[in-house]
Amino acid sequence: MRSIALFTLLFVSGTAMCQTLNRKAVFSKDQQLEKKADMKISFGMEMMGQTIEIISENNITSLMAVKSVSDKGYDISSIIKHVVSNTGAMGQNMSYDSDKPGTEDNEVAKVMKKMVGKTANFSVDKKGYITASDDTTSAGDGMGQLPGMGSGMISGLSAAQGKVGATFELVAPVPDKVLKAGDTWSDSTIDKDSKQVSNYKVVSIANNIATVALDGTVSRKGETEAEGMTVNMDMKGKMAGEMLVDVATGIVKKRSMELTGNGNMEIMGQSVPFTMKMTMGENVNPK
Repeated sequence: MRSIALFTLLFVSGTAMCQTLNRKAVFSKDQQLEKKADMKISFGMEMMGQTIEIISENNITSLMAVKSVSDKGYDISSIIKHVVSNTGAMGQNMSYDSDKPGTEDNEVAKVMKKMVGKTANFSVDKKGYITASDDTTSAGDGMGQLPGMGSGMISGLSAAQGKVGATFELVAPVPDKVLKAGDTWSDSTIDKDSKQVSNYKVVSIANNIATVALDGTVSRKGETEAEGMTVNMDMKGKMAGEMLVDVATGIVKKRSMELTGNGNMEIMGQSVPFTMKMTMGENVNPK
């Protein structure tokens, strides 16, 4: 059962820093936004002569509040209010609901429980980048990272996507210009462990909301720490999705994504090939 938790946690958290766009972010003092994020993972692997499939579904509700506004940017707090998680493999199931006592006695639940109710505070500049953060949730919780989603794509699984230099999770990867239907652009990230290339196209604009289609490729090659183990991962994948963006503020109102990928993990002296599919969605509304 512990191995189920390990492989699940390797794929339920991710952050990518996208630095190539001159985007914008407009928030107002005392603004509160509630984000509901859903994610389903189907993960198959070959290990010790067995084919193992893991199915994980997660629903996360978080609340962001704008504490102050200045010429430099914004001070924003973020807190996860509710988490529901269900994971099954090999006839076994692990579940957690933060609103229901008595569902914490499994490995996935123990990690998820650490996130609920914690407040993280951020300074965000007018381009949407985090300039200061006291968030420690993502680091040290034994959760592996899967780069390539764009900041916020699976950010419901952390109180916030906490490192300085990342795009704040509510800010869309949209250039700071007047958009029109048919506009296209790309955004890319390359670091020592990962590479992401994202392509965007404005499908339509109505009532100040742009519908933006996206596709791209992601890859990762390097070490990940999970539950005290070192995992060497080599993964390649493709993604496609859509987002609705408030063109006046740069805030994502709705987002969906599908990622398919495959690769190999080296863990405990074993080579483990795997395939995966993620479907993810977010809805952001005033609170």
